[in-house]
Amino acid sequence: KGTGDVGGVLELIDQPPLNYVKAVGFKPSLVSGQAQAAFQIKFPILKDLKFKKMTIAGKSRVFDLKSNGLPAGLSVNGGAVNFEVSESAISANGDAKVNGVPVSIAWQRIFDAPPEKQPTLRLAAILNEKGREELGLNINHIVRGDLPIALAIAMQRDGPPKLFMEANLTNTDVFLTAIGWRKPPGQKAAVTFDLSQRQDGYMALDNFAMTGDGLNINGHLLLNDRHRIAAFNFPEFSTNALTRLSMSGELTAQNVL
Repeated sequence: KGTGDVGGVLELIDQPPLNYVKAVGFKPSLVSGQAQAAFQIKFPILKDLKFKKMTIAGKSRVFDLKSNGLPAGLSVNGGAVNFEVSESAISANGDAKVNGVPVSIAWQRIFDAPPEKQPTLRLAAILNEKGREELGLNINHIVRGDLPIALAIAMQRDGPPKLFMEANLTNTDVFLTAIGWRKPPGQKAAVTFDLSQRQDGYMALDNFAMTGDGLNINGHLLLNDRHRIAAFNFPEFSTNALTRLSMSGELTAQNVL
């Protein structure tokens, strides 16, 4: 059993041959907090002890989480996560405050599986207007109301993680004034897309799809470093059963779309 700073715990489990922290591409220095842990470890007394000969069972709780080194200006300023560890896998469930917004966390890592075979890290939140502003999502001029979102992050062997976003728009009010269209609260709608960050800091929303009652919108968007739309292309843009459109555009240097 032990208690201490989470940075020390991360440093401990990053020692060879474990290398758990390096394996997920995380830096222990990015996060601070407190940890309480209880483990039971059994192993034979051998000169060349292999990890597969060990039996591990344990639970840990990390709380008072803080981090200011996350991408896109995000920071963690509170929350608690519970971990369960065995010799085959580690799992985590809990909640954290990201830029003051409550976010639920669910994660599992299978130790002997390659990155592409690992379960995804799942984050979920319900974002109101203030929460969207805190996270830098500048969409309140087209979306009103509480917005449930889920983000899945999949690690890759070669390359950055893959991100998949899903949002339930059913209870929101959506306005596209440029084409005189509105989705009222109560009309079923959902949005899904793959999310990736380019080297220039822009965010690409590929395989974008909005579906629901009478809705069929497909294409992709590009957001600039201020999270504003820089370009879009929708080969299919149908907001009702009778109307079919295709549209595309880009933001000029004069800030005109």
